[in-house]
Amino acid sequence: GAGKETTGKLLLSALEPSAWIDMKSLGWINPWAYGEKLNLLCVKNAASLVDNFFRAGYYQVVLSASAIHSQEELDALIALIHADCRVICVWLDVDKAIRDRQRIGRARDAADSLEHLDYIDSVVTDPGKLSIPKGAYYRLKIDGETPNEVLENVLESLVKEGLTLKDVNFFQKNNNLEEI
Repeated sequence: GAGKETTGKLLLSALEPSAWIDMKSLGWINPWAYGEKLNLLCVKNAASLVDNFFRAGYYQVVLSASAIHSQEELDALIALIHADCRVICVWLDVDKAIRDRQRIGRARDAADSLEHLDYIDSVVTDPGKLSIPKGAYYRLKIDGETPNEVLENVLESLVKEGLTLKDVNFFQKNNNLEEI
């Protein structure tokens, strides 16, 4: 409910060459069993895809990392990526009440119920400040911002790190971005 998927899709449009990976789509399993084993599977799948995109020439890989909830999980992901790259983590920090309202409002499936969201919030804790050797970490407070405002905040952070925007006039051309 923080906007990882929406922001990831918008970043894909703003960065070039780029690719986008939604980590939650890398762990659809049946029967569903949330936990460390599933998170590790998602981390391994994501690292392999990052490497594949790099080999194909997509050097700005946006990873909506719904399975990264701790320094240990982030370290595991970085260790599994073989591509010579810099990792920049942007944590979208959104108040629980706002996340719940957004997630319940989208009502995609049973996972968007208040009961399920409370359960997830009880097992997925705030990781605090993360450390990335040879990389960068940004934590952006985005309560109540539109997708376009979130994108602008994220891009400001990424440009500081040397990522290449597709077009320097991106914001002027896309000032009416809506959630994709």
